[in-house]
Amino acid sequence: PDVQALVMNMRDFTGRKQAGEEELMTFAQVKQEQPVESAEGKHREESEQRFRLLADNAPVMIWTSGIDKLCTYFNAPWLAFTGRTMEQELGNGWVEGVYPADKQRCLDIYTSSFDAQIPFSMDYRLRRFDGQYRWILDNGIPFYAPDGTFTGYIGSCIDITDRRSLEQRKQQFL
Repeated sequence: PDVQALVMNMRDFTGRKQAGEEELMTFAQVKQEQPVESAEGKHREESEQRFRLLADNAPVMIWTSGIDKLCTYFNAPWLAFTGRTMEQELGNGWVEGVYPADKQRCLDIYTSSFDAQIPFSMDYRLRRFDGQYRWILDNGIPFYAPDGTFTGYIGSCIDITDRRSLEQRKQQFL
């Protein structure tokens, strides 16, 4: 184990060597009771940092939510797309950017899929940083801990506005 030590040069001027030893012992006990960062904790922190690095550099918008259905994370591309801060998006804040006519359908799909712990795929309009609504394809899947415990959802989104426009034009020519 990793041990830290404090070396002190002490003299007992009071003649109460017993009391001084007790004080030193109490200090040593408190020092030993402080939690030492475990290898597992360090590994988890490194893993989270690696995930955020990958997510923030991915060419898609990524989000996560906890078991309470509230969003817990949005990557840099999501925040750049919406022009909002992490604090604004967390929880149900992200819903503020959903086009009003799409909002209830979007929440219904999310909630029913979440309750059943099944993957979902939905499209809806999301307000971009410039105020323009863009069509988003949002895919979410249940996320489980290594022991099989459900921990929430992870999802990815892409802007499909251009693709939808091309499909609409193609339909006009047919």
